[in-house]
Amino acid sequence: MIPRKKWTKEARPLQVGDLVYLVDPDGPRNLWPKGLINEVCPGRDGRTRMVKIRTKSGVLTRSAARVARVPIEGLIVSYVVSGAGALSKLRRLALRGAVSCISWSPMSTALGRHSSAGLIVSYVVSGAGALSKLRRLALRGAVSCISWSPWLARHPALLVNANDNSLYLFRIADRDGSLVLKKRFDIHHSSHSIRSTFCPIMSFRRGVCVVSGSEDSCVYFLDIEGHAEQPIVNKLQGMRISFKLSNHLFIPSKIAPHAFILTRGICTRDAGK
Repeated sequence: MIPRKKWTKEARPLQVGDLVYLVDPDGPRNLWPKGLINEVCPGRDGRTRMVKIRTKSGVLTRSAARVARVPIEGLIVSYVVSGAGALSKLRRLALRGAVSCISWSPMSTALGRHSSAGLIVSYVVSGAGALSKLRRLALRGAVSCISWSPWLARHPALLVNANDNSLYLFRIADRDGSLVLKKRFDIHHSSHSIRSTFCPIMSFRRGVCVVSGSEDSCVYFLDIEGHAEQPIVNKLQGMRISFKLSNHLFIPSKIAPHAFILTRGICTRDAGK
């Protein structure tokens, strides 16, 4: 005898706004058309039995048993900001992998997706807010932070933290978002979310400085134009993460209730509450 298994857990019902496949038993799954649910029609028992789906060819009505929800882990939504600060949604883009970070530049939008093999994907944004994929680059580790800078060696640059114990520095080669590896630095990073940023306030006349957190509870200042054997120019112990706001660098302390605010020539300690 062959046992027949039945579901024991309630699945989330189909809802308006869900991205779904229109199931075609005679066609391959990768060619099933997709659409957005406009309306759901429940039966007498209150369960969704029919759905109306907006597709490229118009609005179609299908049985709920003949559609399959597209598994979405990440979503990018573009908005326009009015003069009064109000947000109006323009477009949205669904992704299979979760989005861990986004960095914007006037050339394109670069984003990292958190997965076992991290991805950096570049997009171009149209005037209507639509995103069109340009290039993608696979890394050995998941991406936790992306920072963009326009002023590195006359070319835009991308600073990327990946959990393969690496801090990558890429040069953006063209308007399509092609990335060329410039340097790689060893940073303790294997499991936690580590952040980094360009640090013009700490840069030298002949070098360019970046700052990155690390899983060894230190923040490292690296001269990316200096000697490759000794890129570290300073280290703050007992720190966890760092990020930049305007022309200031904010570094919260891990071992004491204090935070450090760095600016050119000044280091201020702000006691926590």
